[in-house]
Amino acid sequence: MASMVPAELPERRRRGPVSPLLRALAIAAVGCAASSLLIAANAVAIPCRDQECGPAVTESDSTLVARQIGQHVLTTGAPGGVQYRLEINDLIEDDAQWSLFVQALAAMQADDQSDVVSYFQIAGIHGAPYVRWDGSGSTSPPSGSWPGYCQHGNVLFPSWHRPYVALFEQEIQVRAVAISRTYTGDRAAHFQAAARALRLPFWDWASEIVPPRQVIADTQVTYTASDGSRRQMANPLYQYRFHPIDRNFDSPYNTFPITVRHPTGSGSGVQSDVDALRRRLSSQQSDVRSKTYATLTRVHTWASFSNRAGTGSGPPSDAPANSIEAIHDGIHNDVGGSGQMSNPSVAAFDPLFFLHHANVDRVIALWEALNAGVWVVPGSSGGGSWTIPPRTEVDTNTDLTPFRASQSAYWHSSQVTPTERFGYRYADFRGLNMSDRDGVRQAIARRVNQLYGPNRNARRQLNEDEIKDSDFNVTALLDPNAPAFGPDAPSFTDPTDPAAPANSTSPALPASDNSTTYDYTVRLQAAQNALNGSYDILVFLGPVPVSAEDYRFSPSYMGSHGIWTSAFMNGSNATSQGFVHLDDAIERQGLGGAEPEVVSAFLEENLDWRIVKVTGEDVPVEQVPSLKVLAISTPVQSVAGDELPEYGEPKALPEVTAGKPGGETSNTL
Repeated sequence: MASMVPAELPERRRRGPVSPLLRALAIAAVGCAASSLLIAANAVAIPCRDQECGPAVTESDSTLVARQIGQHVLTTGAPGGVQYRLEINDLIEDDAQWSLFVQALAAMQADDQSDVVSYFQIAGIHGAPYVRWDGSGSTSPPSGSWPGYCQHGNVLFPSWHRPYVALFEQEIQVRAVAISRTYTGDRAAHFQAAARALRLPFWDWASEIVPPRQVIADTQVTYTASDGSRRQMANPLYQYRFHPIDRNFDSPYNTFPITVRHPTGSGSGVQSDVDALRRRLSSQQSDVRSKTYATLTRVHTWASFSNRAGTGSGPPSDAPANSIEAIHDGIHNDVGGSGQMSNPSVAAFDPLFFLHHANVDRVIALWEALNAGVWVVPGSSGGGSWTIPPRTEVDTNTDLTPFRASQSAYWHSSQVTPTERFGYRYADFRGLNMSDRDGVRQAIARRVNQLYGPNRNARRQLNEDEIKDSDFNVTALLDPNAPAFGPDAPSFTDPTDPAAPANSTSPALPASDNSTTYDYTVRLQAAQNALNGSYDILVFLGPVPVSAEDYRFSPSYMGSHGIWTSAFMNGSNATSQGFVHLDDAIERQGLGGAEPEVVSAFLEENLDWRIVKVTGEDVPVEQVPSLKVLAISTPVQSVAGDELPEYGEPKALPEVTAGKPGGETSNTL
């Protein structure tokens, strides 16, 4: 790992005044090959088409003038009125917006890394390279603080990331608008309108966890050029290439010239393993979807919804369901493997980071609609940040540095809701009267049920053909003496596989009227810094495979809780809390309607867990003494129609975990 943060760090360079001569030279330099990028003075870098790129492509006059006179960057959101953020698969289907988006992203990535609004600099706000951005804060962070600006493990996690994503979005749109002006003929007006409406796409991992190939697999991307022809260029979503790599990054990232996901190789030869990424994400689909549904339907307080601290360093959860941050953390580990996304210091350099965070923000917006009037409450700053000392109180009026609402003031949490403040809305809200809170709540409840609810929930169904061709049977899953599954064990079908029954429903949420059943959940708590880096706690019901490589592909695998951290995150006493839901597996064993005592006995015999680092290394549970695993049951009253289920009082089941390494013995929730 690189040496610790120096006492005083350099400030990121801002563009100085640009002379008319330099501007003219920049404009004259635009003609270039189709895949080249212009990086000159204050001109926005764009991929050029043929030998002529059309009219001068520069930033908006107001932005240009502000930077020439040395003013700070304002986070305003993208101009052009309130427009919809689209799911990435839908954006790809819109050729004009897709073409503009990938060109704008490529342009932003090609900007000089010292430019304050370059891809490198905006990504670097989150963590490394640990320097002051745009004059926000002192020349070094408070003693003992996390040296990035991002807020994690505290009540500001949702509200801080909203203007962060909005800043990235506005810089993408500035470039897209400029690029659209190079389109000519009949397509000019269409592409210019598309640019004005363009917003950052979100990746709905709860609905379709494996992103399209255009995001994670294609090294080249196809787009419509200004002359109407179809062209290809290096895919800016596949990876970001550092120019140059910052040697002060944490090891091994200080040797990686590109961002990678589930990397193979090392140093300059490192590459992403796309197949490994797809397999990992597919194994998580049911877990992530059930977590998202439970969070949206069961959690109703800001303290429980906003962050992962849980009972370890914050108030108790109001329900056995995940915070939005806990779900977010797991996705980071799932995407990264040992690549950048699994380390908070460098995660934001991966282009998928911003699509991921757009969806995090979307889930926050959905939750806001279901819990109108509930927003940021006072809490501890946890490990702190570049501008906020650790373990101090933060609240709705805390500055969300470094994001400025004006030249003299930063945004506050009280000001960043609703999303329309930053010029966007999610497609889930299309056609709704936003002033009708009850109507919006009913519509979003219906939407949540449709996307993630019991009749849509991804099922980890056993593939009957695989079972037929193997020695596996359901009885073996119930036998605690059954041998552990090896590499030839049958797998569950992919959640989107036609073999999975389309009409399957969750036992806790049956599609009947006013029936009461029980939900079963495992709560997982462990210290953030237990292993000096990110790791996952995996939950099983049944025999556990011998090899860690097979864990996630075993029929007994239920889900995981991701601990997402960095050696630079100094909240040494911070606890991360997460939940894994067991209802699908319990129903598969024919215990969906069984009495709690019967299910408890089944869980006591079959519930198990393992710890794995993001590098793939299996860690003995005893090496994480802070681990606490507790089973919980909750009565559930299902309701007819589109309303959300009603949950009763949760009950701890310490008898399930007592006596096992890491097992909780207390019945206190």
